[in-house]
Amino acid sequence: MEAIKREITDYWTGRVEKFEALRLDELNSDKRGRWLDELHRYLPTGRKLNILDIGTGTGFFSFENPTFEPESFDTIVTRNLTSFLPNLPEAYKKWHSLLRKGGILINFDGDYYHDHSHAPLPENHAHKDLTAEQNAAYAHIESEMRALQQPRPKWDVELLAGAGFHDCRVDRDCYHRIYCEIDKFYNPTPIFCITARK
Repeated sequence: MEAIKREITDYWTGRVEKFEALRLDELNSDKRGRWLDELHRYLPTGRKLNILDIGTGTGFFSFENPTFEPESFDTIVTRNLTSFLPNLPEAYKKWHSLLRKGGILINFDGDYYHDHSHAPLPENHAHKDLTAEQNAAYAHIESEMRALQQPRPKWDVELLAGAGFHDCRVDRDCYHRIYCEIDKFYNPTPIFCITARK
């Protein structure tokens, strides 16, 4: 598992500058409001919240093995991270321990290794800029991770229940609310939002 972790780290390190620029552009586009609407759909209201944003790379919404005290947070948010975790069952257990009773996990992700219903991408899309080496590296990561992860989000629901979460819900409609046009931010793999409570 350490080898695939290194490969994933190297892959994203090689993409960090362009990826960061794309996320900043997205943050300054109309997608910002759409993402905020999605968060507000699930966040508890009426009180101040301690929120942990896990593994978001350049910080769009940033820890893979957090060392916080148990029950430190009301909410954990993550976007497009769990598909790159070779040991997702352990991650969910750790995150469960970090939430206070009644706390909520909000996880936006996609089934990147099993879904192949990709639409054609526009010429200005970030994936069009990948080098041959980056494409080959991703193809290898995809092959390795497909063996480690089962089809999602069905698998997530099972893992979350096993980690002690309850009230697990999957929202597949968020994909159409956020990516309602094919532009440079478009995600060709349909995303889902899965929420679960401690």
